[in-house]
This record gives sequence, C-alpha cells and structure tokens, in this order.
Amino acid sequence: MLALLAGVFAPGPLSWAAPKEAAAEQPWKRWLPDRWNGASAETGRVPPPERWWTEFNNAELEELVQIALSNNFNLQTAVSRIAQAEARSRVSHAGHLPTVDAIVRSELRAPEFGIGTAPTRADYATREIYQAGLRVAYEVDLWGRGAYETQAALARVKASYFAREALAESLVSDVTTSYFAVLALRERVKFASDNVAIAEAIEAALKTRMVSGDVSVFEYEQQGLATADALARLYELRRNLATAEGDLAFLIGRPVSLLEVRGTSLRDITVPTIRPGLPSDLLCRRPDLREAEALLAAARADVGVARKSFMPTISLTGEGGYGISSLHTALAPQALFTDLVGQLAKSIFDGGRRKDDLAERQGRELELIEAYQSTVLAAMRDTDEALVGVQMTEQREKVLSHAAERAQRLVELTNKVFTRGATDAVGLLESQRTAYRTGDLAVSARLDRLRAAVDVYKALGGGQVMDGACNVAVAATGDDAATASPKKSKRW
Repeated sequence: MLALLAGVFAPGPLSWAAPKEAAAEQPWKRWLPDRWNGASAETGRVPPPERWWTEFNNAELEELVQIALSNNFNLQTAVSRIAQAEARSRVSHAGHLPTVDAIVRSELRAPEFGIGTAPTRADYATREIYQAGLRVAYEVDLWGRGAYETQAALARVKASYFAREALAESLVSDVTTSYFAVLALRERVKFASDNVAIAEAIEAALKTRMVSGDVSVFEYEQQGLATADALARLYELRRNLATAEGDLAFLIGRPVSLLEVRGTSLRDITVPTIRPGLPSDLLCRRPDLREAEALLAAARADVGVARKSFMPTISLTGEGGYGISSLHTALAPQALFTDLVGQLAKSIFDGGRRKDDLAERQGRELELIEAYQSTVLAAMRDTDEALVGVQMTEQREKVLSHAAERAQRLVELTNKVFTRGATDAVGLLESQRTAYRTGDLAVSARLDRLRAAVDVYKALGGGQVMDGACNVAVAATGDDAATASPKKSKRW
C-alpha cells in the first residue's frame, strides 16, 4: 500500500523541491510523517483502541451504540449490498465453468436424408425427428480474461465490506455525538430552569421593595424583562432537546417515544486521552481509504478484461442423447447421437466498440487513482484538524469552567449585598446575566471537547481490529470474499 501511495503521489512538474536522497530512498515520507502534528512521543506511537466509544466510560453510551449497530436501517441496507456483491461474484465465477443443459428437440427435415439427397421430386420427403439428451458448452479461457473478471468481482465485494464499515463508523460517531448533545441540552435546560427561578425570585423581591419605596418601577420592570428573556431561552432549549432526542432515536432505530436516556449531565462522561498512533496506520484503518483502494483494484482488473476482449474466443460444444424418427427405432443402436463442435472466433470489425470500451475503463482507472490520493490527503487533513481541535477545546473548556465558577460566586455575593441595600438592582441583574452566559458557555465548551475527541477517533478510522500485513483484519479477503457472511466481520 505504501508503494501504491508512493506511485500515485509521484511529484509532477510543479512539485516543490525536496532532498533528492530522501525522495529517492523513501518517497512516501513526504506524505506520511513519522507522527501526527501535535501528538506527543508517548501517544504518537500507541494505536487508538478498537472500541473507542468505551474510552468515555459510560455504560449507557455503549448500550446505545450496540442497539444502533443492530437496528439502524441504513446499516442493514449496506449489509444487503454486501450480499448483492457476493452474489455477483459467484455469478462471475460460475460464468467460467462449463454449462450442462438438458435438451428436448422436435425437428422436421426435408429432404428426408439431408440437403441434395433427393434426386427427383418424387423422392423429396419430409422426416420428423425427435431428440432428447444433454448439451455441454465450455469457453476455453486461454488469455486469462476470466481471471481478471474474478479479480474485479472480488475487489468489489471487498469494497462493499469497507463501505459498510465506513457507514458503521459514521453511525457510531453520530450516535456518540447525539448522546452527548442530549446530555448537554438536559444540563443546559436544568441550568436555564434554575436561572428562571432565580430571576423570578429577584423579581418578587424587587416587587416587595418597590411597594415599600426602596426601588423604582424602572428597576422592577427591567428585572421583569430579564425574567421573560430567561423563560424564552428555556423554551428554546427544550425544543432543541426534543429535536436532539428525536435524532438519537432515529439513529438507534426506535421511535422517540421509546427512547430511554438516563444520563442528565456531561459531568458523568470521562474525556479520554487521545492516542492517534502512526500516520501510516491511517491507510489501513480508514474504511473509506480501503474502499477506494478496492475500487481502484477492480477498475484495474476491468482494464485487463477489456484488453483480453481483443483476443480470439475458443468455445467447445458437445451434444449427446437419443433421437428417433419412428417408435420402432427407439431402442435401436442408431438412435444414439453425438455432436461435437469446436469454434474459434476473432472479431474483425465491431465499429470500434472494444477500443472505446478499453478507453473508457482506462479513464475510470485514472479517475479512481486521483480519487484515492485525494481521499488520502483528506483523511490526513481531517486527522490533523481533529487533533488540533482536541487541544484547543480542552483549553477553552478550562477557561470557561473557571469563569463560570467565578461568575456564580459573584452572583451569590451580589445577592447578599443587594439584600442589605448596598447595591442597586442593575448590578444584581448584570451579575445574573453574566453567570448564566458563562455557565451556558461552559457546558457548550465541554460538549465541543467531547465532540472533538469523537472527531479524532472517526478521522483515525475507529472500530478496526489491527492485525495482518496491512494491520487490518478484513472480514473476507481473497477467494473467501465471495462466500463470506457480513455477520463474520471482526470490526464492530
């Protein structure tokens, strides 16, 4: 695979300068660094876990993931596409074997004993012949076209497996982020409800003090507007929570009325330590890269099929059985017949069909080469961006969490001072707004940090079982791909 990557990423006329000795020795290093940007020496060489969602240490999340992998309809559709690809592979293999057909034939022959056998018109007669037997046909594959067709079919079976794995990987990451979104919104709804309760309590206190003449009507009405604003935000958060719960229920294949989520806060979620492993592992871990590689192999085999179509075809046909023209000869030795035909055919003129078919398949191969290298670069970009996102969201969460704690203490102090009459309602209102805003931002920051961790695992190709020469256990490879069952996949 590294050799393939080196080939498709060969520098063109506009490539940048690089040390000649390094490029000649290991040209793929310019595309695959020794470690990821920002990864430490300790975590840079440790591969990420296979079941990465367990790193969050949440039993409910693990349960939801397993339900989604069993019930999601899009994933079941991908499994059906695997079965279709396997069936097409078996059809391709069966097409290279001899065929045996049972035949029953009725024939009217004139002249009676064949063309030119009736010397006079009086001797011209029609004879009825009835035949029953077997026909065996076989096309001799001297040029290896059948082998190329088999390779293309098996490569497409592999591609269908990897497409299913890519969909499963996306499904798991979507379930995880949706679960985190539900918990974050529940926490924000609880926080907004507390904020509404505080605003209503302050409004009631201001009303009492307004009656006694300690505060003005202006200050009371200003607090009433703040209470209404807090209520409006609460209703909006509840609507967003209902939408998030509906999205999660759809992903696990259940109606939202049957969704049961026990978690209430992101504080119960452990933020994992990201271990990205080596960049070269990405080529074997990402199912979309493996799918693009398999499709490229199929296109390359298709080019071989098109080339072999220019060669002559050799076919053998044999028939044998019993044939009679009257019942009294049914058991006679001459009722047994055989017919053996060998044929060699070479196309002389087909209007350029074979030539254009070869050009089309070669163009498809070049297209998939470009698509493969683009997919590799996109995967590396996604991983680098996700790793940077983990670092930045971690720092942002720390800052906002500390600010939320300080803002909450400020509200408590301001409330005590206001109760004693040492400050006005404007100061209390401003501290209240600040505490809610920073607290809400802190919850969102923790959600962003968890999402960033999920993005890293998704970019690295999570869910893969590392083993073998390419460091990935494939559910079915080689000749076994045509008969393997999707349920035997070792990845999820």
